[in-house]
Amino acid sequence: MSSTASLLVLALAGLLLVTFPGLCAGTAAAHHRPNGNQCHPSGSLEGPSTGHICGECCKPGHLYPKYQCSPPVTKNTRAVMTLNNFEEGGDGGDPSECDGKYHYNTERVVALSTGWYNHGKRCGKNIRISAKGRSVLAKVVDECDSLHGCDKPHAFQPPCEPNIVDASQAVWDALDITGDEVGDYPITWTDASQMENVAHSLQIGRDLRINAHSSLTSYNNTIIKMSSTASLLVLALAGLLLVTFPGLCAGTAAAHHRPNGNQCHPSGSLEGPSTGHICGECCKPGHLYPKYQCSPPVTKNTRAVMTLNNFEEGGDGGDPSECDGKYHYNTERVVALSTGWYNHGKRCGKNIRISAKGRSVLANVVDECDSLHGCDKPHAFQPPCEPNIVDASQAVWDALDITGDEVGDYPITWTDA
Repeated sequence: MSSTASLLVLALAGLLLVTFPGLCAGTAAAHHRPNGNQCHPSGSLEGPSTGHICGECCKPGHLYPKYQCSPPVTKNTRAVMTLNNFEEGGDGGDPSECDGKYHYNTERVVALSTGWYNHGKRCGKNIRISAKGRSVLAKVVDECDSLHGCDKPHAFQPPCEPNIVDASQAVWDALDITGDEVGDYPITWTDASQMENVAHSLQIGRDLRINAHSSLTSYNNTIIKMSSTASLLVLALAGLLLVTFPGLCAGTAAAHHRPNGNQCHPSGSLEGPSTGHICGECCKPGHLYPKYQCSPPVTKNTRAVMTLNNFEEGGDGGDPSECDGKYHYNTERVVALSTGWYNHGKRCGKNIRISAKGRSVLANVVDECDSLHGCDKPHAFQPPCEPNIVDASQAVWDALDITGDEVGDYPITWTDA
């Protein structure tokens, strides 16, 4: 077989193998901002009757939201990356859902929130994760369970948030995210293309061949010479084994999950009104929406999601700003903070420094983004605000040069000025 013909056969085999795994998947403030990903809780779980010694364990009597959905997948799907240990005895618990195996932390593997896991349809496939100007391919091997938790099989941890990519240490290393940055880190991701999957399989095959050759050499100092045709056949076989097996075993009960790492859990829930309202972000009848008394701890680089608000009279903010009882022009750099960060108005009139895209800007706190109340007329029938929101005027977005399709739910950091 010629070298060209061998490469063509190998490429065809890779394309077929990338396709097959998918066939085997199993079956009283005025301003506030809802979760802009349009993925609302499908219900809630109550913490166990007794507490457990664990920083992220469910608390007795607390309600934790559960999600059937995840935000829509786009070319730049916004997500929060968390760190998971996929090895036996690690915090992942049972073997990975896709293949029933544990994985070394040196492998670039991930677990996805229930909606993105999609009944195992992404099992064995690669996604491309981007952050800090870098990108890396990682294989989906598990589910980050967004529907179950607070029990022994889930290590008494809450259901996973709907926007989590729970990644191995190798993924973090490849993106050069180290030290204090490791935790809940804003990223974007998308499904890898077929060609990327083929290239990734080829690279894995090459790595295995090189490692095998190195091991044999170290043990018996024998140099194994393979013809070009034989090498390619070994490579194709390695790709076949590595890509095919993960797609054969999609289970039913998810083992891996990751709680909200900001340690701010819901303090209860609100039920949507009995009748619906004509509004894309309005509460839905009968749905449960989490409410929060807390927000994540404030640090020198507090991670948050920035949303857009209209603070002018007649804008989507509703009543005048909470701090001063006034409306504000959109040309002013002003913000509303989630209830925990608003802290009973203690940040009213003070500036915070917001950073994104290599820029930073000062903005004045004038309002609360209500995380405890909603789904009623004073709140325009919108759900309570998420606990990590900085709801900013147009002037803040302009100063950070965030425009066009980027405007929406945008990952930022902030601190007190």
